[in-house]
Amino acid sequence: MANFEVGNVVQLRSGGPKMTVVGEPRKGVYTTDSEVIVIWFDDKENKFKYDTFIAAILERV
Repeated sequence: MANFEVGNVVQLRSGGPKMTVVGEPRKGVYTTDSEVIVIWFDDKENKFKYDTFIAAILERV
């Protein structure tokens, strides 16, 4: 599993938008895997969005 830091640009391993890590990885609430907080710009809705993903499904780009 990759170690992510604030400022890293990541993407889901399955594809999707490029996202920026904005929160330090932390232990998940409902899982033992690390979770990472990211933000990205949604062109369709013309706004920024953020979410939390399990680190194992992300990769640096």
